[in-house]
Amino acid sequence: MSRKLRSWLALSISLAVLAAVSWRAWRLSTPLDELLEQARQAMADERYDEAETLCRRILSREPNSAAALLLAGEAAAKQERLDEAADYYGRVADDDPQAAVARLAAGSVLLHTNHAAAAERALRACLDLDPHQPQAHERLAWLLGTEGRRFESLPHLYELLRLNRFTLESLRAAGNHDVAFGQQERLRAFLATEPGNVLPLIGLARLELRTNPREAGRLAEQVVAKLPEQLEAQALLGRARLTLDDRQGLAAWQAPLPAGADEHPDIWLVRGQLAKESGETQSAARCFWEALRRDANHQAATYQLSQVLQSLRASPVATAVSSEDVAFLATRAVDLEKLAETLDDLQSQPQELELIRRAASLSESLGRLWESWAWHRVAQSLSPDAEWAIQGTERIEPQLSPTLADTLASSDPGQRLDLSAFPFPTRSPLAQRSPLAPQAERRRQPGGSSVSENAGGGEGPSAHGVSGLHFREVAAESGIDFTYFRGCQAGKGDGRIFEFTGGGVAVLDFDLDGWPDLYFTQGCRWPPVAGQSEFLDQCYRNLGGRRSACVTDQTHLVEDRFSQGATVGDFNGDGFPDIYVANIGVNRLLMNCGDGTFLDVTSQAGIDDSSWTTSCLLADLNGDGLADLYDVNYVMGDDVFDRVCLKEGQGRTCPPGAFTSQPDRFMLNLGDGRFGERGKASDGQLDLFVTNFYQDSNTLYLQQATDLFEDATAAAGLREPSYDRLGFGTQFIDGELDGLPDLVVANGHVDDFRYLQVPYAMRPQYFHNQGRGRFVEVEAQRLGDFFTATHVGRGLARLDFNRDGREDFAVSHLEAPAALVVNETDSIGHFLALRLHGTRSARDAIGATVRVSAAGRAWAQQLTAGDGYMASNQRQLVFGIGAAE
Repeated sequence: MSRKLRSWLALSISLAVLAAVSWRAWRLSTPLDELLEQARQAMADERYDEAETLCRRILSREPNSAAALLLAGEAAAKQERLDEAADYYGRVADDDPQAAVARLAAGSVLLHTNHAAAAERALRACLDLDPHQPQAHERLAWLLGTEGRRFESLPHLYELLRLNRFTLESLRAAGNHDVAFGQQERLRAFLATEPGNVLPLIGLARLELRTNPREAGRLAEQVVAKLPEQLEAQALLGRARLTLDDRQGLAAWQAPLPAGADEHPDIWLVRGQLAKESGETQSAARCFWEALRRDANHQAATYQLSQVLQSLRASPVATAVSSEDVAFLATRAVDLEKLAETLDDLQSQPQELELIRRAASLSESLGRLWESWAWHRVAQSLSPDAEWAIQGTERIEPQLSPTLADTLASSDPGQRLDLSAFPFPTRSPLAQRSPLAPQAERRRQPGGSSVSENAGGGEGPSAHGVSGLHFREVAAESGIDFTYFRGCQAGKGDGRIFEFTGGGVAVLDFDLDGWPDLYFTQGCRWPPVAGQSEFLDQCYRNLGGRRSACVTDQTHLVEDRFSQGATVGDFNGDGFPDIYVANIGVNRLLMNCGDGTFLDVTSQAGIDDSSWTTSCLLADLNGDGLADLYDVNYVMGDDVFDRVCLKEGQGRTCPPGAFTSQPDRFMLNLGDGRFGERGKASDGQLDLFVTNFYQDSNTLYLQQATDLFEDATAAAGLREPSYDRLGFGTQFIDGELDGLPDLVVANGHVDDFRYLQVPYAMRPQYFHNQGRGRFVEVEAQRLGDFFTATHVGRGLARLDFNRDGREDFAVSHLEAPAALVVNETDSIGHFLALRLHGTRSARDAIGATVRVSAAGRAWAQQLTAGDGYMASNQRQLVFGIGAAE
């Protein structure tokens, strides 16, 4: 290389170095404030890459610049590089004044990327630095609620109320402490992003608890195995095993509970239920009270404590409990249930002002002023001129202060009552026991509310087992051809509430030939037109137990209204059964003339109320020997027959809670063919079996000696099988005549939600009574074709159609013919069938109790009216006595 070229190269290198040094000097000479301002301007102009580059220049000179780290994190987030954004936020020092903001930003980004555990740590760190940061409370409440950690979420929800940063969703969450808010898809995303984090399994377990407690327990077990100190998981595990009546599992659960377990109300709830079942009533009360000390609004603990204290009132040791305290708890339990139902309805109707008003009123009556004030505020945001909302806000707001408790002390059972003198459980509640103690007597009211002497007791399993049970559907074969018309063609409903209720079935022997006849109520086109003859109620005469004939015209039965249920009784005491029909509009009283015909005497009887009645009964309710009328009314409102609610963007049937309930009506028989003043009926002591909504199990209530009902569903084995059904009509039927009544249930949804993977038509169910309070669902294939098919079942009535002693049943369906199902079980016991007639009382003998004893066993039944959903059973008592003579 020539000397000249080497000189030129050296000069070029020198100039390049000089330029680089000059450029670096220029960059370093730019003030940091100026760079930060340029970065902010770039962010404002949406030049996010440039903004991040400028921030990096700042950080190269000042690595701990909180302003640059926050701005860089925001720029990275805008470019959807969320992991890098979280890294920027995480680099802000804990002692920096902007640390709380950085932790909030990091938590928000991490939550967005499904890093649930990391997000929780960041949000908690934010609150450590700034305890009143509203967004941190909001996000943490949502995360904890989604993960099923409802008890942990409550302090954050209440803080949002105090900070005036509530939403309708946060209000619903604060109002009902047991509802599951998690979304399976999001929870599974949490698990996929952080495989080592088991906390989202709690959310999945809570979602499964009501519908699949076995799976809920399995998920909770996984959490407890890794995090035994996780109280939410421990509580869910205990509840799941209690629901399953898993005695061995509960024993294993109780032994290793962590030291902090006493702080969770649900753990005390499980302890209390175990103590109650083992007969340690005072200890059960103590446990339920301990639960309420930790959560004053615990719905289940409130209800359970009201029950056990009522039973203790008769005991001399219960001096710490007053009748006022018991009444307070009972009222509070009812109000908590009403609030939960209201909040559930608000999920599908978030702008329904009447529901919001109800939530505000119930919250205030429960002493939850913060929540009541917030609901009034929500109402004002939707309807600024709503006078009740304005007045409520003005009444409550002066009482609020940062130190005001979530629940007033005067309304807080944990503070108002002192049960500290009651003992903790001492003897093991897990000793082997009969799930339900046998009781000396059970009374029977089959139907939507059903009972029998041996429903919860009995001497042991049936001697005949389940193998012989068999039923056959014979409606068409016997000549019955009836389909309920719900006001619209099949599959063409508009979602109006009256379209789902369906029709009822009444059993009567109108001609007194000894064979039970059938009366089916019918709907009509909407709106109803007086005098229409297209759709009428139908009466079928039993022709000797094999055939039926439609005799509607011959009997002069004309019911052209939109009918619901019906009942049978002798209102004028002439010995012939009359019919009372529940309608949408004026009900109808049809008098049996004794010559095979009926006469409409509605007007003469003074029946003119136009309420919507679904079920009814005709019985002597005041003991004067005359049969009175009782109407079970439904809902009312200006738009009750027109309103449709949106569900997943589609118009569907509104829940009953969206409307105002219509009060029931009681009319006294004046003895001259007329019905007059209203009164109150007294209830007998009856155990109840109640069918419930989809994914809400049916419920068996056993009446206790203290006039309270105990939920015995789980112990009876009836909870799990009914979760994925929506029940309507139900009756107790002694299928084998062994003296242990079984249960039959008609199922079917209220609307067609198949687009949400929810069944519309459903299989009916038959539960075999094994004795000692246990029921087992019988496989449909063993019972017959009726049970293997799906139906939209409604009213179900019991009868002995062919008079062979084996109890049969009739069912009214939506969009399908009614069914007559006869019992053809081969291996049956002996029986005694009785029809009662009053001589010194009303002729129907409603309320009469019959006791039968044979071979060392005893049974008791009561003849009842009001036999369940839109049903009226055959007025006959059948006693199955097994092998006894």
